[in-house]
Amino acid sequence: TRQWISVPASCQATIEEVNTDQIQVLDSQLHTNKLKIGHSRGNRFTIVLRNVAENSFDTAKKIAEEILKRGVPNYFGTQRFGIKGNTLRTGQELLNGEKKIEEIPRQRRKFLARLALSSVQSALFNAILNRRLQENITHNVQLGDVLQVIQSKGPFVSTEPDVDQVRFDSSEVMTTGPIFGPKMKMPADQMLEFEQSFLTHYGLTSEDFCKFRKLTPGARRPLLLWLEDLSVAEVDSGLQFQFDLPSGAYATVVLREFMKDVSNTKSSEHSK
Repeated sequence: TRQWISVPASCQATIEEVNTDQIQVLDSQLHTNKLKIGHSRGNRFTIVLRNVAENSFDTAKKIAEEILKRGVPNYFGTQRFGIKGNTLRTGQELLNGEKKIEEIPRQRRKFLARLALSSVQSALFNAILNRRLQENITHNVQLGDVLQVIQSKGPFVSTEPDVDQVRFDSSEVMTTGPIFGPKMKMPADQMLEFEQSFLTHYGLTSEDFCKFRKLTPGARRPLLLWLEDLSVAEVDSGLQFQFDLPSGAYATVVLREFMKDVSNTKSSEHSK
């Protein structure tokens, strides 16, 4: 993988010390602004999938065409939850009071606490998205759904599902799932009960996220990931995929749509 990362300007004198047999710094530049979480507009990927099955190119092209029409489930990738789910467990322990935030080492407390708590938010979102996929209602507007206007990003509650379904089908609005927190736009009617049932299943309440309101403010996340460009090409070593993703979306989630049908064994990735 070849990518830009940001580090504090104070690290400039020691950047070359990063170089190892496996890691090489190709370039470094000072940015005019301090970069913070959320400043990334997105990522561009070029990924080669090796060890593919016979006729995988034709299969991959068909899958790509379907993705461009219907989108991809906007799951959080499994890397979000830590090795063997350790990050997720820490977040659950913080929310249910089994672990205190002061028990996290001070030098990394805010970062690790935010990561762990957001892991729980992500797991709840994934569970709700998975259920909606099972019930075939990711592309169907429900009474009380929180929809997001694609152009302005503004959320609103659907009171007329039939009217909003037309707007969804014309790519004016999108369905969303919860990132639980005190500032999250709440659904209504049947969808309020639907989403709250997942908190109950996890032994949580909406108030639990208020205990860490600065770290878990809450938001809505689109249920589907729409790719404007997605290309597949045959290369000597397998298949090459190229696509752009917005910040917060996972390339592994997109590749999973192809893996089960075109991969012969495990994959190797090359991204930039």
